This record gives sequence, structure tokens and C-alpha cells, in this order.
Amino acid sequence: MDDRTPLLVGDTSSPRAIDTQDSVDDEIENPTRPTGFKFAIVFACILLGDFFVGYDTSCVATLTPVITAEFHAIDNLGWYGIAYVLAMASTVLTFGQLYNLYPMKAIFLASFATFALGSAISATAPSSLVFIVGRAVSGFGGSGIFAGGSIIVAHTTPLKHRPIFQSLSGGMECIALALGPLASGAIEGISSWRVAFTVIVPVCITNIAAIGLLVEHLPKPKDSTLSRLEKFRTLDIAGFCTFVPGIIALILALQFGGVTVEWSDWRLTALLLIAGLLSLVFFAVQYRAGSTSLFVIGFYLSLYFQTLIPASPLQSSLLYLPTAVSFAISILLAGPLVTRTGYYTPVSALGSLLLTFGSLHVVRTFTYPAPAAVEGYSWILAQALFGTGAGLVFGQAYTAVQVELASRPEDVTTALVVLSFCQEIGGIAALAVCQNVFLSRLSTRVQVILPGVDAKRIMDAGREGWEGLVPESLVESVLGAYGETLTEVFWVGVVAALGTFAALGGVWGSVKEEEGSGMKSDEGVASSVDADVTWTLQ
Repeated sequence: MDDRTPLLVGDTSSPRAIDTQDSVDDEIENPTRPTGFKFAIVFACILLGDFFVGYDTSCVATLTPVITAEFHAIDNLGWYGIAYVLAMASTVLTFGQLYNLYPMKAIFLASFATFALGSAISATAPSSLVFIVGRAVSGFGGSGIFAGGSIIVAHTTPLKHRPIFQSLSGGMECIALALGPLASGAIEGISSWRVAFTVIVPVCITNIAAIGLLVEHLPKPKDSTLSRLEKFRTLDIAGFCTFVPGIIALILALQFGGVTVEWSDWRLTALLLIAGLLSLVFFAVQYRAGSTSLFVIGFYLSLYFQTLIPASPLQSSLLYLPTAVSFAISILLAGPLVTRTGYYTPVSALGSLLLTFGSLHVVRTFTYPAPAAVEGYSWILAQALFGTGAGLVFGQAYTAVQVELASRPEDVTTALVVLSFCQEIGGIAALAVCQNVFLSRLSTRVQVILPGVDAKRIMDAGREGWEGLVPESLVESVLGAYGETLTEVFWVGVVAALGTFAALGGVWGSVKEEEGSGMKSDEGVASSVDADVTWTLQ
């Protein structure tokens, strides 16, 4: 058999290559897979998709203050991030099933079309509600791109070269996650926040045209021969229908509890009971590491910069750069570090330590008056510690899955998708909790400073809209209320960072252990784990 990848040719002359060649080919051989130029087209589209899925995840952090001010909807602040992540989390498992049942090309292209539609809705939204709907639609499409990219790579490349392509794919998304706030802030500074979403549409159209016209087919899914009824039964409809309502019930309870409705109200009790029961039906254990703290502090730092400095969206994204750069670099360095030491748990421990100290430093540094926070190097150090810790922790769970399931490779893909799903849920919960803390505490403080004034109007208007609402003599007091409230929100990030230490209680598996222990032992495993460490959101 010819053991060639679409872009790389392996050395088939060595004894090891000859010994493993047949087994590798047996695993991935598919007569319908694209090769050569056609594979290059497919993989380029996957990379573009990964980049813009990551960009769409992170860009909203910088743009949220501007959007809430335009729509006068500060109470929807958390939903701008939650809607996108919720849509991704609730459908990523379903898309994994769809790719195993129906033509991959059709599902992949439909995902790009949905992603483009959601971006167009967000870009043209006349109201906050429509914008949230657009974010949700984008999340559905992003979930299909997210799942499809990894599945297509797994079906079009030999196992021994697959980590190379997976690391490129994951690295592209990580770069977008890190630099998305900077890019969207720059776009908003040059044009408007709407253009930051519009730019996604032509990229999606280009990808659809390239694959649709130049690539005849993608590999056939393993269950494509099942009947329509059997395919329908295979889909986890029950899981989807219990997860989504449960999460929405929880978010609504956290959004309104203590803000517009008392916690003792029977409606909140009912929402929490529904959320709890449906969650128990859907899953028993939720595992997450690193991502929650990143969601919390990353999302609200932009609000801090734009309200308390005050900074423009572009300036805000530049001030956030220490977090973005340190996060991206540490993700890329985590893989070689694990390969060098052989163990992923010490790297996770180091990351947890840096993440916790960084989160505490953020709480101490980003206070009010704000100018003190951006003088000297303290604000850079706080973000650098935080970003480095988050990057080191972020991918270690994926390495653990690869190592612990080395003897059962057929389960690895499912495990990675489930792990990604759980990390998305962690982000949803974090944003929901922080929104409740921010809105309830800020509203209380503003009402004390300005009794008789509608606190929601002041929060909706944003700092630029306070003229006529907030007397000049009380502006500093209101800003102080913002500063105190954001400090409390950042403490949620500290708690989340402390939670990452729970990962240290897991198995101390080594990527260098012998095969007899159920783990792969040769140098190929080290490179595989190295690549998958950088594949932090796949």
C-alpha cells in the first residue's frame, strides 16, 4: 500500500515504517478522500474556518461595551457571549453524530453557510435581541465547522502524520482566540463594530465555493449505509432536548435572580429545579480546566478598560495584548514542555499556580482609580501571569485523554469532543454567574449614589451617554461603583482558577511509558501528544 499523506510523504524505507504501514493504511484508507491539491484546498478551508470560529468567540469581548451602549441593553451583556458558546456546546456532540451518518461535504458546507448567516444577522442587527439571535446562529454554524475540521482531518490523513495537521488546525484557532480582541478593536476603530462581523461572510462564501466547486467529495462516513430510520435513532435527540432547556433555565435564573426578581421568588426556584433535574438527566460529571477563568477575566477586562480608563475599543484591545500574547505563546510551549518532561500533570500544576497568582494580581491591579492600573509594569505582569497560566492549563486535559485512552484509540475522538463540550459549558456557567454579580451589585451601588434615578438607564447608556443622567459631581462616585463591582467579578475568576488544582488529583500518566502499561511508548506518541497539547480547543 502507498502510505502517503496528501501533503507529506512518509519514509517507508525504515523497518518501523514497513511494520506499521499496513495497519495505518487499514485504519484511514478511504477511496473517496481528497489528495494533493484538493486536500490542500480542503485543509486551507479548515484553517480559515478554525481561525474565524476562534475570532468570533473572542472578538465580542472588546465590542460588548460599544454594542450594549448602542442598544441600551446592559442587562444583555452576558448573553452576547453566552448565546454563541451555548449554541456551540449544545450542538457539538450532535454534529459529531451527523458527520458519522451523512455526507461530510454537505454537513461541512452547510455549517459554513449557517456561520455566515449568523454573522450577517449580527452585523445588521437593529436590536439587542436580534444580535443575540445572530450570535446563536453563528454558534450553530461554528459548532459544525469546529467538529467537521477535526473529523475530516482524521479521515484524510494517516495516523502518524495526523498530529501535524491537528496542531496546525488547533494553533490557528488559538491564535484567533488570542488576537481576536485586537483585530475586532482595530476594525471598530477604523469603521464600526458591525464590520467586525461582516468580514466573516465573504470568507465563508469563499470556502463554500472552493470546496463545492473544486472538491468532488469527502470521505464517506462510517454509518452512511444505515437506513433513514436507523440514522434518526442514532442521533441523541433526547440528550439535546434535555441539555438546552436545562442550561437556558439556569442562565435565566442567574440573570434575573437578585436583579429583577428576589431569590426567594417561586419562579426562580422553579427555574433552578428544572435546570438541576435536566442537568442530572444529561450528565453526572462535568470536567473543565482553565477555560472558565479565561472566560471571566478576559470578558470583563475589556469592559474595565473602556469604562474606567476610558479607552476606545482599539485601545482596549491593545491594553489586553499581554493576556493575548502570553496565552498564545504558552499554549505553543506547553507541548514541547510535556514532551521534554514526559508528564503532563506537572505542567498543569505550574499552569494552575501561575493562573491563580495571575488572577489574584488582576484583582489587586485593576482597581479604581483606573490610571494607577496602567502605570508602570504591574498591569502587564498581571495579565502575563494570568495568560501564561491559562495557556499551560488549557490543553492538559486533552493530553491526559490521549495518553489514558492510548490502548483504545477508537474512543479518543469521542472523548475529545465530550471534553470540548464540557469546557464550553464551563464558559457558559462562568459568564452567567458573572453577569448576575455585575448587574445586581452595580445596580445596588448606583441606586445608593443616585437615589430615585433609574439605575438601568445609567448602565444602559454607557459612560459616553451619562451626560444629563449623572451630575458631574457624582461621575467619580459612579465610576468607583463600576470599579468595585468589576473587582468582585474578577474574584469569580480567582475561584475558577483555584478549581484547576483539582486536575492534580488525576493519574500521573507519562507520554513516554511503555506500551505494557496501556500507553504508547515510541517517539511518535511524544510528537502526537505535543501536537494535541497545542490543539487546545478541539
